[in-house]
Amino acid sequence: MTTNNLFSKGVAVCAFLLVFNLQLVSAQVGIGTNTPDASSALDVTSTTAGVLFPRLTTAQRDAIPGPVNGLIIFNTDTDAFEYYYADAPTPLWVSLKSSLSVKYNSTDTTIDFSGTVGTVTNVPLFSNLILNDDTTLFNVQSTTSIQIAEAGRYRISFHLYFNGNVQLRGGIFVNGVMQGTPTTSTGNNLDLFFGVTANSSAHMSEILTLSANDVITIAFGSNLSNGTANLTTLNTRNSTVQIEKIN
Repeated sequence: MTTNNLFSKGVAVCAFLLVFNLQLVSAQVGIGTNTPDASSALDVTSTTAGVLFPRLTTAQRDAIPGPVNGLIIFNTDTDAFEYYYADAPTPLWVSLKSSLSVKYNSTDTTIDFSGTVGTVTNVPLFSNLILNDDTTLFNVQSTTSIQIAEAGRYRISFHLYFNGNVQLRGGIFVNGVMQGTPTTSTGNNLDLFFGVTANSSAHMSEILTLSANDVITIAFGSNLSNGTANLTTLNTRNSTVQIEKIN
């Protein structure tokens, strides 16, 4: 057999192997298995180890140029998997971490929230701890305020029970600034006013985008006329507040 014939056969074998490997690459890829599932592009099988995704800080994540929709990383700052949602009205990284909540209630019945028309009094809702999923995320500063350690979207809900004879106005405050504009208690804004009689109640649930170190308070005060308004217990239920980090 001549050298030219050997060379020709060698080229043919290499070409065959190249085509064969390309076909394998375009089909399923198996790691730890010779029979990857037909529905998968990549099938990783192991009983002793896992898959390790790229681990980035928030700053490193934000420096990724042009992240594709669905890109997944593990954020070491938040200890959470995140994927990039490019189709959102404002593209963002979405955390896959379970929501974290803090919940308190108040048994106070002594503070009069009527005061002077146009002023508000912080509600001592952070008096009695019911649950706190992450004490590093939620930092209660006093019985009337809580600080958020991490930026994100939060659902803030409160249920207040009053007794008195005055019209109150109030709502959710962030760093001392009321969120929203006045509306009735049946409206859909962040600020509400309503008349207090015996066993009245106020309920609100809103989603806010907060920054790290923002301070949250719930406050109410007299809106139109002087009178009295105190927290009360209604059918053994106390006034409560719950804050949940949802992203």
